[in-house]
Amino acid sequence: MLEGIIGFLAGIISSMGFGGGSILLVYLTLFAGVSQKEAAGINLIYFLPCAAAATFFFFKTKFIEKEPVIRLAICSAVGAAAGSVGAIFIDDKIIRIVFAVVLLGVGLKELFSKPKKKPQQTQRPDESEKEAQALTQPEKPEEKPPGA
Repeated sequence: MLEGIIGFLAGIISSMGFGGGSILLVYLTLFAGVSQKEAAGINLIYFLPCAAAATFFFFKTKFIEKEPVIRLAICSAVGAAAGSVGAIFIDDKIIRIVFAVVLLGVGLKELFSKPKKKPQQTQRPDESEKEAQALTQPEKPEEKPPGA
């Protein structure tokens, strides 16, 4: 039951881009007694359906630009492969320390950094919004040539 609640909450947080896997990793390593490497593997498997569902909705609402995503995906895949191979040779305790330091650093940065000015969001109206705009805007009367 608790695993289901943690998974649900981590899924919500992941879909918002906040790193729900971090919550899952903390739960698995501190409360479920799973090793850091095993937790990392579970986290990767957990992430696949979360990413697929969130990506579908983000693409559907046109909040994802394809070109940068392709570059990021390729580089991320190479980095993930390198990190996975590297993790085989790194002691579990060192991985836990690095994870804790990174998590603490990100948390401190979020707590103490000044909020940045929000960039103006570019809205990408879908076809139904465009149609609604066309229906609500008054039509311009046809201009007749003089003397007609």
